Amino acid sequence: MAEPKPTPKPTPKPTEREPEYGHLPLSEEMDRAKWTLPPASIIGIGLAIVAVVGISLGFFTRYKPAASGRIDQVFAVELPGQGSVLAAVQVTVRNDTEKPIFIHNLKGELKANGQSYNDVPASEVDFERYFQAYPELRQHATAGLKPELRIEPGQEGHGTLVFGFPVTKQQFDARQSMDVTVEPYDLRAIVIAEKK
Repeated sequence: MAEPKPTPKPTPKPTEREPEYGHLPLSEEMDRAKWTLPPASIIGIGLAIVAVVGISLGFFTRYKPAASGRIDQVFAVELPGQGSVLAAVQVTVRNDTEKPIFIHNLKGELKANGQSYNDVPASEVDFERYFQAYPELRQHATAGLKPELRIEPGQEGHGTLVFGFPVTKQQFDARQSMDVTVEPYDLRAIVIAEKK
């Protein structure tokens, strides 16, 4: 007799999977940029707003010069046998701010013979000694422009600075430029260039 054939077990019908709450399908979100970036018009509007704010801040917080000035006169005498000059430089400094400024330092720079020469001005107490030795220097000088001078808003400070430079009178007269640097307290330095 033949053995009975075992009956095959019925295959279970595929059932729907239960959702996995810890797994989120990202394939739809990450496959194309259009699904992850906002529309171009919104990006454009955002960039325009940032540009307007940046330009406005730059305009309203830009540096405004604290002072301006001019060199009114430059005159030099040669020191005999020394190959150098004493230069009397008359300077005007104007306060363009809304509060007083105080001069901290003063410097002079001469460009002649293709070189640059720097000096700090002589003290006003030495002026009389220089004027006695070189009377023509006195004719081109006024009271000294001093450190610690207070200049009120909208006002000007005037004075003479006396510098010594190691050039001959002829080289000084053929100079390329003469600059005076005024350094106020708590403000940027002001460079005043001679206008020829």
